Amino acid sequence: MDQALTISFIYFPTTAFCFFTGLLVLGNDHRSRLLQIFFISCLSLALWSFTMGLSIAAPDLSTCLFWRRLGAFGWGPYFALILHLFILMTNNGHWLKRKFSLLLLYLPAIYSVLVYGVLTDLAESTFDLVQTPMGWINIAGSTFWDYLYTAYYLSYSLLAIVIVYRWGRQAVRQEDRKSAQILIPAFVGVLLLGSLTEIVLNNLLEVKVLQLAPILMTIPIGLSFYCLKRYGFMKPIQNEGLSDAQGNISVATRMRLYQYLALGFFFSGFVSFVMTYFTGRKSLEEIFVFGGFLFLCGVLLLSFQYLKLTSNVRDWLSGGVMGSAILVTNLSYSTADPLTGWMLPVALILITVLFGQKRLLASVGVATLISLVVVAVRATTVVVNFNWVDHLIRLIVLAVVLFFAFYINRTFNRVIQENQEKTGQQKLLSEINALFLKVSEQNVEKKMETMLGLCGDQFAAQHVLLLIVHEDGPHEGYQWFLEPQREALLKPRVYRYFELMPVSELFALMPEQFRVIKNLPSSESAGTAALPTQWGITAQMIQPLGDAQEGFRGFLWFARFDREAVWKNDYQEFMTILHHSIIEIDRKLMVEKAITYQANYDGITGLMNRAYFTDRLNQAVSANLDIAVIFIDVDGFKTINDTFGHDVGDRILMVIGQRITNVLDKADFSARFGGDEFAVMVHQRRGLTSTIDKIQQEFLEPIRLNSRKLFLTLSIGIALAPEDGERAEELMKHADLAMYHAKENGKNKAVFCSSELKAAQNREMALSNDLYQAIEQGQLSLHYQPQVDGRTGEIVGLEALARWYHPQLGMVSPGIFIPIAEKNGLINELGDWVLREACRQNKAWEMMGLGPMRISVNFSMVQFMAAGIVPRIAAVIQEFDLKPKTLVVEITESINVYDFTHIDQTVQDLKQLGVAISIDDFGTEYSSLDRLKNLPVDEIKIDKRFIDGLPKDVSSIGIIRAIIALAVIFDLELVAEGVETGEQLEFLLAAGCRVIQGYYFYPPLSAEAVGDLLRTIHEQRRV
Repeated sequence: MDQALTISFIYFPTTAFCFFTGLLVLGNDHRSRLLQIFFISCLSLALWSFTMGLSIAAPDLSTCLFWRRLGAFGWGPYFALILHLFILMTNNGHWLKRKFSLLLLYLPAIYSVLVYGVLTDLAESTFDLVQTPMGWINIAGSTFWDYLYTAYYLSYSLLAIVIVYRWGRQAVRQEDRKSAQILIPAFVGVLLLGSLTEIVLNNLLEVKVLQLAPILMTIPIGLSFYCLKRYGFMKPIQNEGLSDAQGNISVATRMRLYQYLALGFFFSGFVSFVMTYFTGRKSLEEIFVFGGFLFLCGVLLLSFQYLKLTSNVRDWLSGGVMGSAILVTNLSYSTADPLTGWMLPVALILITVLFGQKRLLASVGVATLISLVVVAVRATTVVVNFNWVDHLIRLIVLAVVLFFAFYINRTFNRVIQENQEKTGQQKLLSEINALFLKVSEQNVEKKMETMLGLCGDQFAAQHVLLLIVHEDGPHEGYQWFLEPQREALLKPRVYRYFELMPVSELFALMPEQFRVIKNLPSSESAGTAALPTQWGITAQMIQPLGDAQEGFRGFLWFARFDREAVWKNDYQEFMTILHHSIIEIDRKLMVEKAITYQANYDGITGLMNRAYFTDRLNQAVSANLDIAVIFIDVDGFKTINDTFGHDVGDRILMVIGQRITNVLDKADFSARFGGDEFAVMVHQRRGLTSTIDKIQQEFLEPIRLNSRKLFLTLSIGIALAPEDGERAEELMKHADLAMYHAKENGKNKAVFCSSELKAAQNREMALSNDLYQAIEQGQLSLHYQPQVDGRTGEIVGLEALARWYHPQLGMVSPGIFIPIAEKNGLINELGDWVLREACRQNKAWEMMGLGPMRISVNFSMVQFMAAGIVPRIAAVIQEFDLKPKTLVVEITESINVYDFTHIDQTVQDLKQLGVAISIDDFGTEYSSLDRLKNLPVDEIKIDKRFIDGLPKDVSSIGIIRAIIALAVIFDLELVAEGVETGEQLEFLLAAGCRVIQGYYFYPPLSAEAVGDLLRTIHEQRRV
């Protein structure tokens, strides 16, 4: 073997390294533009190195020139590709978005290929080839085109170095700065050495130097590969973990096996080409055909894996390729080295066994049989001469077969391990699903920790953390530790680290998908750690939680604190399934929380509702805690709703609830019972007075409603345990009782429940029960107080007054049983009875020739606002055949706080019926001149409280004169109630009030007494 041939072999490992490195990188993500350019750069350098090796050992000048021209297709575009690669790597791809920019970038590469490779005359004139003992060498730099090419590769190389340098200086990521620090010195060194060997030394020295540029260029290519893989530019190969439905191995293992087969064909084609070329046994055309065929087989096998084909079609096509390769190889080697040729079928048969597919085994077997038959038919005797090349080929082929044998062994072991892992993972998923069949807020923490423990055992983790994030914080965190000592040390620290971290910061820490990160303490990987490395974490697996619709929801994190982590990135599918299971569990919990919230909390204020408050109160009472219950009612809140609307009212309720909660201790809690009622449970009675003062102080400040200020007051009732009750219902009832007492006695005050209040409530309850029976048993009666013309003494009307004679208690005041009837809902039934009884009695007097009389009947606002009140009055009048004008409907001034539209319509309907309308107790409640002007009333009654001050009280005198003046202005009748003295009568007559009602003339009389009185008056008139 001569010196040139020996030297030429140096370039072939470089060729193989570049070619297979490019394939390895492209196999990670064939859609990535960055990796595509890297692959083409590797192909370019491989072609450069391959042709350089062949040209050095060429037998003559024409052959050397052929390989040099072919090499121009490699070294011509190489530096443009390297610049393109670095532009993409440094995130400057936007420079090349326009096609013109891309054309400009590759313009020097195009001219280099044309001048040195395509155009024959130019190529022959530009190459200055000299044969030396070390082979053919080109003396570059002697032509214009050489100068142009030198300017091209130097300028592009320097520009690439500047781009990487600026990128390293401006980079935020430590990985990017590290990449720049690695690439720049290597590229500068290679550029200097390459220029020295290619141009400088061969032009200055008589002894020509071997051209080492393609070999040197493998250094930046290798370091670029290192940076791409080490610092995250290459996406890791993800094991889909799915078992092929028709095979024994996973999809990822199947693809990897096909990739190795393709690489085997590429390698075989390369070795066959080199060895056959240098032995000279075949023509160049035959060498190209056979080597090209093997390369084509490799390309087809790779292509089939990336095309969208079914598994059956892919296997049939791949089987066809392998069968064709066996046929062609066996037939080619049948006259040269049958033993070497038969190694390919043996290797492929072993590999097809691994696939577990009959169609593949059949393809290989049929191709082998056909080749056997053909060789047997030919039956030629061949004498084969073996030399060192044949032995080398055998050794290489044997090495390839051994490689696949070891790979098959490792793959089978991996398949067994993967199946065991899948079984364990499926069992884990089943246990998790069974664990969370029944989950609630009460047991979720225990179940989550159990789940994390199962996951930790499955993946040999020492710490597992599940974090569910919330935008409004704090986040939900669940942890499991293998070692109790480490749990005691790290568990609170980990939770504090994440508890209130903004979601955006957490999201920034997370990888885009499942990822394994190892060797965390090293400076290169510390920046990729999701958790602080000072906790002693050396390896971690991270699975982000969430999807495109819901966004980032949290993460599942596994950690180890030693160097024994054997985690792989091919857990992706299982982690995805586990991720979906966790998300579903979280959704289930969220739904349950929402249902629980709706069941236990008020939708407007966010406070507890009555049911949940009662439950919590019962727990506190059962624990014999020193507690108090506060009932709060907002005074006059109905006016706010009527004035501003319910939406504004709800907003104000939210503010009220917040103000109440703000003053409570952590152990205390509050609730909204509905409407404008709130409740509070205070744990420490010693601070009860202070808490009540704070609540009242909170409402000294107005609530701001846009530009308005609303001042609110509270009526507060307090009940203490156990004095006021040993059950929640009793405490709430007595606090409510105290609150109503505060409301009835001036509002805006706090009242403690007392024995007197409870006794009064009991009496009221007894009366309420008895009142139901009073109507049925005829215990009620009507008395009538005459209304008299003060000037003549003539009776002009009567007011019907309800009376209740209790069998045990005697006469019960209307001031007691009328409010009871309003509270317990009997007021409508009681009012209907009073109306019917008054009308019936009036008709009876008419039948006796004593009437009909003008009778006033009081209507409570509850009764007056009830639906159908006008038809019921009309029906009673019609039933007793009375003239409507004989009935006067008395209502109080409190109508002004009710819906005016409804009140006005009811009054209008009564007026059309012919009934008179009187306003009782005028001037004592909600007087409104506007309402008085617009309502068609007939009469107003001066309340007894103003009459009592006559004739000496100046205020009473002024008020009465004002009321009389209003009556004159609005043309209304006047009735003065509660007149008891002659002085009062004299003043009223002088002031212009003619109709008098009171004890001065008559007290309330029974129906019989009124009948006797009317009869006597009639008899006196006859006389």
